[in-house]
Amino acid sequence: MSAAGPRSTRDVMPGTARTGTLRRRPTGAPPPLPRKLGASGKGWLGLAGLLAVALVAFVLRGQPLVAAQLETWFLRSIA
Repeated sequence: MSAAGPRSTRDVMPGTARTGTLRRRPTGAPPPLPRKLGASGKGWLGLAGLLAVALVAFVLRGQPLVAAQLETWFLRSIA
């Protein structure tokens, strides 16, 4: 028996496997992601930011009187 020495990847991998540079697509084109953010995505992102700012403001300063009155009116109207 011969001594087991370091084996190359060509000895271990089948002949059909590629061991060179990694290519995600056969055409060589870049991957489809990340996509550009459209108008609706920017709108949702803006609303999420506005909601986060409002939540922080409510936690730090409490609920404003106008918001409390509007909430009371809305809840009484659906009750």
